[in-house]
Amino acid sequence: MKTVINILKTALLLAATLPCAMAQAQEAAKDSAKTKETENEAMETVIKVYQKQLDERDKQIESLKAVETKLNDSIATLNKLLAKQEADTKQQLKASAGTEEKMNSLKAKYDELACAVSTLDGIVYKNCLLYPLETRYDYKLIADAVRAVNSFSQLPTAKSPEFEQYKKTYLPLLKRYGEYNEELRSFFAQCFEFIKAKNNIVGDGHRDKFTRELEALPYYQKCYKGRNNPPYSSIVYLDEAINKFKAIIAKTGDVSKEMEELIKSIEPKQNTNGQ
Repeated sequence: MKTVINILKTALLLAATLPCAMAQAQEAAKDSAKTKETENEAMETVIKVYQKQLDERDKQIESLKAVETKLNDSIATLNKLLAKQEADTKQQLKASAGTEEKMNSLKAKYDELACAVSTLDGIVYKNCLLYPLETRYDYKLIADAVRAVNSFSQLPTAKSPEFEQYKKTYLPLLKRYGEYNEELRSFFAQCFEFIKAKNNIVGDGHRDKFTRELEALPYYQKCYKGRNNPPYSSIVYLDEAINKFKAIIAKTGDVSKEMEELIKSIEPKQNTNGQ
């Protein structure tokens, strides 16, 4: 009996607490579902964050690949430029070596020419500056001599002091040879006309007159008077003609033949067929 009573008490107790327990169980279930939902949302949020990070990383990787491609292209271009520069440098060095070789060859030829010119120096001033002044006036010979002296002077080699001095002294005389020659020829011809009028004899009056007129001539004043003094600036051939004229007018007999020969001797060569 007592046992039954205990069972009944227990049953009544369970009946009294069952609604509360069920309510608590339901509330706990709701909390668990809510918690699970919250956890799911949190997980989704984390996944979204990771996915976004992955997407950003993919973009960065693509950007880095693009940069890498450009960098590789730049490196390839640079390598081409370096290769071209190296080739150009080698070509320049080769050309420079060739140029240096040519320069050495030209220098050797120049030195050879300079040596040859130094030996020609004396030949030029003797044959082009002195010789033409010792012979009868020849227009072509004088023109060729002047041209040769000017051309020789333009050579880029040192000239001897003798050449420079002779050029300074005698080149102006070469250029005026024709003028001075005609001056004397004309004077001698005029004197001969007076002499012929006096039976080919030079009288004392004419002798003095001829001497004064001779000494007044430009060539006599500028050249003949100083012919024996440095730098000996006179035309040898004309000096000898003047000396002959002085000797002729000093004679007392017939001087027609000597005057004819004197005048003929200073006539330009081209006017006498080179004779």
